[in-house]
Amino acid sequence: MKKTVHILNGDALKEQFPKNIAGELIIARECLMEGNVAGDDLATFWRNRAGYLLKYTENNRSYYYNHVVTEFEKIIHLENDTVVNLWFEEDLFCQVNLWFCCFLLNKKNVKNIFLIRPLSSDWRGFGGLNKNELIASFDYRKKLNQKSLEHLSKCWKAFKNQ
Repeated sequence: MKKTVHILNGDALKEQFPKNIAGELIIARECLMEGNVAGDDLATFWRNRAGYLLKYTENNRSYYYNHVVTEFEKIIHLENDTVVNLWFEEDLFCQVNLWFCCFLLNKKNVKNIFLIRPLSSDWRGFGGLNKNELIASFDYRKKLNQKSLEHLSKCWKAFKNQ
């Protein structure tokens, strides 16, 4: 049986995520649209991100590594046959995080990737949906083909290189 994961755009969605949608939850706890995204490898990237975010939060480096990096490492360690559901909205904050997740997935050669968007035009995105509306959004998920995944991955690279 294939493993299913849901990569969520934040902890707020995790709190309201319907229990009857099966799968492991991975939380993208980052704000990649802002700050230092430099680094030729992930270790340098994480170090730069942690350093940047320390200026603006009361959290320390170990918090960043234990609560943020560990979530992205779950993506890095996915098996190629995992079914991945990306729950991201259309605002810039979500899009940059989506691009980064697609960059990680593209490096893994994961093939079963779906994008879930809110079915409502409510400005609150997923936050404005009840559990039934979240399930309906999931039911209308769109499969990303390899070309789309590569394109989104390239968006991350372009953003990272300004």
